[in-house]
Amino acid sequence: MFKYTLLFPGQNDINRKKILSPFFSKNKIVQSIFRESSEYIGYDIWKLIQDDPKKKLKNNKYSQLVTLVSSIAIYELWKNKQCTHPNLVIGHSLGEYTALVCSQSLKLSDAIQLIITRYKFMMEAMSKKIGLMTAIIGLNERTIRKLLKKYDYSHEVSIACINTDNQIVLSGERNSVKHINLHCKKAGAKNIINLYIHPPSHCTLMKKASKKLLYVLKHTTFKIPIYPVISSTSLKFQNSEQAIRISLAKQIYSTVRWNSIIKYIKKDIFIFLEVSTKSILTNLNKNIIKKSLSISLNCQANFLKALKIIL
Repeated sequence: MFKYTLLFPGQNDINRKKILSPFFSKNKIVQSIFRESSEYIGYDIWKLIQDDPKKKLKNNKYSQLVTLVSSIAIYELWKNKQCTHPNLVIGHSLGEYTALVCSQSLKLSDAIQLIITRYKFMMEAMSKKIGLMTAIIGLNERTIRKLLKKYDYSHEVSIACINTDNQIVLSGERNSVKHINLHCKKAGAKNIINLYIHPPSHCTLMKKASKKLLYVLKHTTFKIPIYPVISSTSLKFQNSEQAIRISLAKQIYSTVRWNSIIKYIKKDIFIFLEVSTKSILTNLNKNIIKKSLSISLNCQANFLKALKIIL
């Protein structure tokens, strides 16, 4: 048996007609998770992914919950099909909540309520502001930090995610992000992509939201995870209830250091399995480390391939 890590995304490019492949959508375990989640959420999330005439899934309020529930449903099916446990679980941004649910540290019902509350606090923090998140392709972290310092944007614009050596996500006040984007373009950025994520996360604009969330987290029950969980912002193991609470609160305004965490664990782990309907983290990993096996469990073929390798 091989050592392997489970990866959970925090954001997915939601396409209503292709959220779940038939392999998952027809499975009773997957359907059961969606039914249970719908009771906690207060509306039929299964129906939403089947029929979304009002385009609600373009709104993070709904898409984040779909990402969480879909990943947990796929994980439950994975757990049912094999008997080996992951050596490590990691969540990218909001995916940390999914990782904690799957490692039995956090109840599904509590995770759903926390994500709903987190979104509410973040929206309140942006009540008088307009934010923006952009992905900068082709410049490294050092170059971007120099630009932020040179043009005095360090307080208005934050580095939200360091996904790979040359894929950096910026987050902050819209006009400031747009201005620094122009400087990044002049500095040699190959591409700059506006991300349709609102409110903007992992930036200093979210410090007030973080304080509100910490209060709620202090009144939420956590347990020690049954699998090792590493925070994608602090790069620390979540080995106590209090550490988890503080990490989740700080996460809103802290940088996701995906590039660093994957490079760190590659020394001991060769196989990375993304528990998702897409392949976002799998594609990032292929750019970070060439000599590893990264598979997304997003379809029947990949799911069965991963099972064969692990077992």
